[in-house]
Amino acid sequence: MSNIRTFVAVDVASGIRAAARKQIRALQALGIADYRWVEPDNMHITLKFLGNIQDTEAPEVCAIVQRAVTECEAFSLTVSGMGAFPDLSRPRTLWMGISEGLDAFRHLHHCVESALQKGMRFPLDRNEFTPHITLARLPRGA
Repeated sequence: MSNIRTFVAVDVASGIRAAARKQIRALQALGIADYRWVEPDNMHITLKFLGNIQDTEAPEVCAIVQRAVTECEAFSLTVSGMGAFPDLSRPRTLWMGISEGLDAFRHLHHCVESALQKGMRFPLDRNEFTPHITLARLPRGA
């Protein structure tokens, strides 16, 4: 057995990846330094970060998530706007946000999170869920 860093995520469409790539280039052209830029092929929207789990738990996580998402209807979303975590005055993570489809995405998050909490006792998130696509991270100490 070994531990694996695990999260549940939604893949993003190629059009969103292209928009993110364009936004990254624009930010880089401004001379924003020290950030580690996310490769667009690795972009996703995290639904639930699980941390380290035993590799033997992964099939159960997948089964629970698969059952949970069947409770949600398909929806579209629109990616727009930018933000930063923890906030704009201390931007450690730069991201693109979701405008249209936000309520449906939050409902999807709730279904997945509740199912994982009931099925495997993963803790509920303490912070409000803010779906986003990470563009860059500022390394510690930068």
